[in-house]
Amino acid sequence: MRILIINLTRMGDIIQTLGLVNGLYEKYPDAEIDYLAMSSFKKILENFPRLHNVFTIDDKPVVEEIQSDFRPAFLEIQRVAAQLNERRYDIVVNPVVSIQSSILCALIPAKKILGMHMNRDREQSINSEWTAAHLANEHNLGDRTFNLVDIFAGVGGARVRHELFRLNYSEEAGNFKDQLWQSKSLSGIPVVGFHIGASQSNKAWEPEKFHRVMQMLLRERSCKILLLGGYKEASLKPLFGDIRHENFIDLIGGCNLDQLTAVIAGLDLLITNDTGPMHIAAACDIPILNLSLGPVSLWETGPYSEKSIILQADIECHPCRFDTQCSHLNCHHYITPETVYEAASAMLRNEAVQSYEQVLTWRGVKDIFGLQHQVPARKRAIRKRELFFEFKRAVWALSLLTDIDPKTDWAAKTIAYLKEHYFLSSHDYTEEKSLLGNLQRLVADYITQLEALRDINHRDKKSIDKIRSAWSSVKKLKNEIFDSARGIDGFFDVFHYAEFRESALTGDDMNQLLRSTITLYRNLELQLGVMLRLLKDYTKEALDENPR
Repeated sequence: MRILIINLTRMGDIIQTLGLVNGLYEKYPDAEIDYLAMSSFKKILENFPRLHNVFTIDDKPVVEEIQSDFRPAFLEIQRVAAQLNERRYDIVVNPVVSIQSSILCALIPAKKILGMHMNRDREQSINSEWTAAHLANEHNLGDRTFNLVDIFAGVGGARVRHELFRLNYSEEAGNFKDQLWQSKSLSGIPVVGFHIGASQSNKAWEPEKFHRVMQMLLRERSCKILLLGGYKEASLKPLFGDIRHENFIDLIGGCNLDQLTAVIAGLDLLITNDTGPMHIAAACDIPILNLSLGPVSLWETGPYSEKSIILQADIECHPCRFDTQCSHLNCHHYITPETVYEAASAMLRNEAVQSYEQVLTWRGVKDIFGLQHQVPARKRAIRKRELFFEFKRAVWALSLLTDIDPKTDWAAKTIAYLKEHYFLSSHDYTEEKSLLGNLQRLVADYITQLEALRDINHRDKKSIDKIRSAWSSVKKLKNEIFDSARGIDGFFDVFHYAEFRESALTGDDMNQLLRSTITLYRNLELQLGVMLRLLKDYTKEALDENPR
């Protein structure tokens, strides 16, 4: 069997597909797994331990020169497609939501395509429940449900084991790291790495704040500091030129991706924005102190690690939209250099991180479903929105995962899990429960109408009027359902999901299409029922713990 993974996005997203590669290898141990990416990231992919071939698209004609001349880009795509087609793939996986990857899928015939792809009718099609769920969550960054590592693996029908989410580096890079450690006397003393860049300015903490943290660490603690970065961080290099401490080493521009992986693997702690090097540290099992800023959803792109601490401003507008023009940047300012220093010091001492004013602290854990999650670094009362989010997450896990025990009382287990990490608080969900119950009844009526439509003889010309009348009623009820669903903030994505899945249904047999549609909406009815059960059981449990 031959499998191709297509990912034409950034380094962080590529590293987050490491779980997909390893999961596919475990599922198909005899398969040859190939990867297609942009040429800039070939070096990091060569450190994925289970890839058979790495194919690349040259960045220069496709990214740099395409605005002035599209012909070289067209020829490069044509060359790559011909090269890949010689491999005759059984499965092509497009884990990311990307128009470019989707179009490429149309150029590579395969027995099965998983993820978003362009079909024969030149329309975007979604052939993965995980992709549909991921797209359904796009409307609100704060509601992103799962880490991308788990999502990408799910698109390929695989699961991630944390212990296999590991990145290699070459012997040459290992020698580079060993020589650095020897020449700079880095052994026997904690080594703290700082990566100060990010793909967007609103995702990057101000350099002067990083500078302040470095000064405090150098003055107050016995440690070495490595300043890391590539060509994108070169302009920031002079801002740290005044740090002349013997324990400060500036490595900006000083190593390639392979060498950077080896250096990060030798750290005792990495302090970073949401960046590609943060994901390298997670894949090297290195402790991470991550600053979650701007449009970063820590649930989706936070470090896939149980050795991570995430600092997030306690502010309603974070995470914001990617195109937000912010006038205050309080998500940056609430996280102070003193807070970062204290959190870093606690991590270096292997102590629990404290609570900080105006800052939420999260730690990485594996949840009851075996998925990466973030919980409070210190137990505290759960907020109403947080509880709703946690229950929605459980609904999604029960909907998408195929290897969980159906005999388990997942509602009880979910509430018990929350009690480990939060103090239960009494919240009034009367309105939400009423809306969910009404929606469940409407969806049940909708299914009944679809079943009636299915039972009409579609081949009988005399039935045309019946079909028109039934179809008009079905459409009217569906509009009513979706209008009502918009009243439940944070749970509308399950309705988006049903629509995405419905739009992907194909075929000429009307009865078969109706049967498939009925199955989708029965699943939606079940999701609503699970959410109601969770809210009702939690309300009873919270009242038992907090009697008036």
